[in-house]
Amino acid sequence: MSASPPTPVTCSSCGTTTPDPALTGMVEHDRVRGTSWVCGECLRGNVRAVEAKLDRAWW
Repeated sequence: MSASPPTPVTCSSCGTTTPDPALTGMVEHDRVRGTSWVCGECLRGNVRAVEAKLDRAWW
């Protein structure tokens, strides 16, 4: 059984694309926007807003 190659992902905040999502990133699921990925750098810069569950408009 062979593993499939990782699917490239793009950060929904800054637009950075990476061929392999890092463990420091975050995947979020939203009924309106669907599934999106946030890179580790954007996550670190907005960790208080993420933990407070603020709407993305406040990031």
